[in-house]
Amino acid sequence: MDYKTSCALLLKSEAITENQAEEILRMWAEKPRSYHDFLKKPEASLVLRSYLGVIKEATKHEFIDLETKVPSVSVALKFFSLDDDDISKNFINVASNLSFSNTGREICAWPYLTESCMRHLSEEVITRIIVGSEYVFDFSEDKRGNLYDSLYKRLRDTYSRELFAANSFNVLGWINKAARHPEEEVLKYLTMSSHFLNVGIGPEAILRKFYIRYRYDIRNITSEMRQLSSSDIPSYIGKNFAN
Repeated sequence: MDYKTSCALLLKSEAITENQAEEILRMWAEKPRSYHDFLKKPEASLVLRSYLGVIKEATKHEFIDLETKVPSVSVALKFFSLDDDDISKNFINVASNLSFSNTGREICAWPYLTESCMRHLSEEVITRIIVGSEYVFDFSEDKRGNLYDSLYKRLRDTYSRELFAANSFNVLGWINKAARHPEEEVLKYLTMSSHFLNVGIGPEAILRKFYIRYRYDIRNITSEMRQLSSSDIPSYIGKNFAN
């Protein structure tokens, strides 16, 4: 597929096919200039927002605009609405790798935290976002807690919900849905999401990501070790923790 055709497909209102999505992502990955040129079109992009800290009131985590651009919500929705996990994950990988190549790997608000986008993402894809190093969720626009609650209910167990809470900021709107869940759960996850170490510019997002990766690695490495003999476990641990 050539660049002109890809722009026409992505900027029109009509849906794209799976084959077209795969061709566009392949072109972007192989020719990064085509991706960056596309993002120069005002209707094709939006700017990322980087985590800053708690700077105004102790209940609000702040984000600031960067110059770094990613595809717009309408463009991302063309890929997500195909309801294909491989295409969704590939879109996230390609866009993140190309957009973050010159940012020093800031931790940013997930730019597609909308009901229209998130309804198409499976638990597997949501977990990939949570475990990845690039994005956290900023629910500051989710005043009634509807979006947070819909995602929370799609996660199957305590482990997944804890990682989700750790990756989420500004979720106090969810208090409006408290009656739908056990009080202990609501208080626990509100506390996890609202936590901060200090007022001012701070490392809260970085520490959350370390915590998430720690929990994720422990669960997966433990699962893999169950298949090993006891004599193989020490060397396996050394190999994995040394990386």
